[in-house]
Amino acid sequence: MAGDLSDVAYDRIREQLISGRLKAGDKISESTLAQQFNVSRTPVRQAIRRLQVEGLLYQVPRSGTYVSRPSRARLIETYEIRMAVEGFAALKAASVITREALRELGRQCDNMRRAARDFRESKQPLMSGEILERFLSNDLAFHVLILKTAENSRFTKLIMGSRIDTMMFGTHTHDRPLPHISRVWLLHHRVYMALRRRDGQMARHWMETHIRDSMRVALAQYDRAQIDQSPYRPLDDDMDKTVLTMLNNMVSARGSQQ
Repeated sequence: MAGDLSDVAYDRIREQLISGRLKAGDKISESTLAQQFNVSRTPVRQAIRRLQVEGLLYQVPRSGTYVSRPSRARLIETYEIRMAVEGFAALKAASVITREALRELGRQCDNMRRAARDFRESKQPLMSGEILERFLSNDLAFHVLILKTAENSRFTKLIMGSRIDTMMFGTHTHDRPLPHISRVWLLHHRVYMALRRRDGQMARHWMETHIRDSMRVALAQYDRAQIDQSPYRPLDDDMDKTVLTMLNNMVSARGSQQ
């Protein structure tokens, strides 16, 4: 029973880390979490120890336990793992993916495109709030479905375990202007189209390109945050303009067909 409660506490703390309710530098209170989860402090303490081993929390002697900020090296390792595993998963998925799964991937791409359109129409400089939640939710679902389609349960477990670092860092610290959002959508769309054609090599190529691109943005943001907290700037202005034009054209084309 204690083990089950420890697992529950572990999952609940991870959820708070991912959602941003617990942020880098926040102090963890065993008693407060125990009250929130309606359990004793023992399973909470066990869960905290597991998260310390994973590097998500750290202990300061005579002070307490705090939420870690992923290091630059750890971010690189996480993205490299994702490139290797998710790239291969896309390759494998191309030969086994069902029509139902393809329809779902297409739906997720469309939802990301609609979120990008709503963001563009909002005239806001950065995506945030409900629109961002919608975009990120479909982004994650897209990746998870491909991992599951590859029929290797360890792929999903490994990637979801490693992605918590990028979620903790990226979800709440990245600035997301329209060119960046457009580029992310386009690369998901290219993975989807390659899977529709059953072209495993191209699916792998575009998945690796997407994750490599995400790593470059994350590291640029990380480095910039260390220097002066200045806002995000596109990495490639020409590419951003091209992707934005494609997105606008596709949105217009879809609208005229409806």
